[in-house]
Amino acid sequence: MRLINTRTGPTIGPDDVSLVQLQRSMHINRTTLSLLARAGFLVPGGLTGAGHLRGVSRASAELFDKQYISSTAISRRYGLSAISITRRILATGATPILEGHSSARYQFCWRRIDIEKIDFECSLRNRHGRRHNAPKPDYMDLTLSENEPEGSAVVTRVALNFLGTNAASLRAAIERGLLSAAQVSAKGSIIAVYAGEVRRFADEYGYTPKLSSELGISENALLKTLKLRGAIPIIPGKAPSQALWRRAELDLTDILGFGGDQQEPEPKSASLPF
Repeated sequence: MRLINTRTGPTIGPDDVSLVQLQRSMHINRTTLSLLARAGFLVPGGLTGAGHLRGVSRASAELFDKQYISSTAISRRYGLSAISITRRILATGATPILEGHSSARYQFCWRRIDIEKIDFECSLRNRHGRRHNAPKPDYMDLTLSENEPEGSAVVTRVALNFLGTNAASLRAAIERGLLSAAQVSAKGSIIAVYAGEVRRFADEYGYTPKLSSELGISENALLKTLKLRGAIPIIPGKAPSQALWRRAELDLTDILGFGGDQQEPEPKSASLPF
């Protein structure tokens, strides 16, 4: 039996370009190309019997390539991942076309005029291209009593390590007015605090982990002892282990069960068997 050729002619006209060729030249997948044609960025060049896009007009494809470029095309040019390119462009405030229709962020298309000032050849602070907060202040050793200028800041991570607490407890202290934030991000995260205030705060207050490390006992043992003595924390904290205490209200010299001026008891003499 001889098979009948059902193809009546060329699938793509002489003035059109197939989607396969566009995928290779523009590095845009078929789904995104179809969305671009539906949105009017590309002129359809014929449909299949099932209604799928065959190609687009060659003139519209050339015009689109002059005005727009995809994240995948940029990534192939500079040897970076496409998602890192997308994140880096988004950090500049640029808006991709079809943002509300395309779920594949690596297939976002951008106006060339919006990204022409971005230097993709410079090294990324993060190889995956994630957006970063504002530049952080220089790191400072809070254990040193150096004469830093008034109002000098220290990043939150250094302050947390110095105070022996977490970010939530530090924010609670700031909300109570015991500390003040030196720098806050756009999302409301605390980036830095004042170094002088942190030192004064550590002299007057102490978190449970900090006190337990100073006394050399566990946090649970310290909490049980303070509870038996009727001590009340200034800020309870979401977890008891992150409670904040005022040092003046605690007798840390007697917290282990013996006074600071009490002499160590002498060993009793025992009758030796020989």
